[in-house]
Amino acid sequence: MQHLITVYPSIFSGRGTSRGTALKHDFTIHSRIVHKQDAGGFGPYVLHTPEEACLRHGLVPIDHPHRCDACVKELTLAVFDVDCGTLEEIAECEEALAREGCEYLFYSTYSYHPEQERPSLRLIVPLSTPVAAERWKSWRSQFISRFRVPADLDKCSAPSHFYYRPSIPASATWEPVILHSEGPAFDSTSIVATARSVVAPNPKLLEEADLSPMSEEKLTEWRRLLEKKQRRLSRGRPEDREKGEILRRLLAGEALAEHGSRNHTSTRAAALVLAGWHEGTIGGAMALFASSLAAMQAAGSRLDESTLLRQLSSAFTKVSASRARRAELDAQLEALLRDYYL
Repeated sequence: MQHLITVYPSIFSGRGTSRGTALKHDFTIHSRIVHKQDAGGFGPYVLHTPEEACLRHGLVPIDHPHRCDACVKELTLAVFDVDCGTLEEIAECEEALAREGCEYLFYSTYSYHPEQERPSLRLIVPLSTPVAAERWKSWRSQFISRFRVPADLDKCSAPSHFYYRPSIPASATWEPVILHSEGPAFDSTSIVATARSVVAPNPKLLEEADLSPMSEEKLTEWRRLLEKKQRRLSRGRPEDREKGEILRRLLAGEALAEHGSRNHTSTRAAALVLAGWHEGTIGGAMALFASSLAAMQAAGSRLDESTLLRQLSSAFTKVSASRARRAELDAQLEALLRDYYL
């Protein structure tokens, strides 16, 4: 049975080619190479055009399929970097998969060496039906637990992760490892996974948030600080200039972005605005956003005040937590200095 994957000529390639694959044909031969990057790689998925142009990779919107979580709808193979376990732990995992009776394949990676205490291997398990990208992290963690896979729960967990094809250093004197067991694809429906959810704002912080309007004097002061921040960002690195342009549009009352990236951009703007002044409130931020929100709605955006309020609430939670953490670190540093000089 063949499964559709995306093949990349290099880890530096954002665009790949979709094609069918079978484990015994494509993952049982190691190429001898000088540099790890020469191996090329794959993603266990097919790339799709993103629903909204992606701005996360630079200033230019990307509206074609590329290596990005937003372009992955489902995964056709379960792939794990097995580098956290001893030989005994890997054997336990292999025995559990063998009892399941499904097809699986272990291969040694470029970093593998026979004397490693924790061998660098990769595990591939074909799936009977693809797993939706939004359920992947939950599904993956349950699979790891069920079959005792010696893999990091967080490392390589992104749906669009790039994996190197089997390779071995050109100078290696040892043989690479291949362990392939035939069988049907693993019944992916036997693991019930939950979709990833957006973390709700901290209720306590929201209770403390001020949703009432701010005085014109306060709003003027806030705008002045944001203008200074905008000028500073506009002179910085490309990613800073991008943030500066978002603030410029907001302060000018313009639409924050074109169709396809308005929600993403307004979310970024919310964080920039609330991080710009420690006295800023959600109520005041709503007033600062009013003209830009109206401009986007006039252009056909479905972004409304309730959605904007949720974005601001989430940003308020994160900004408040960050400030609290900084205050805690400052207090610890002050105590250390006091103890040192006393």
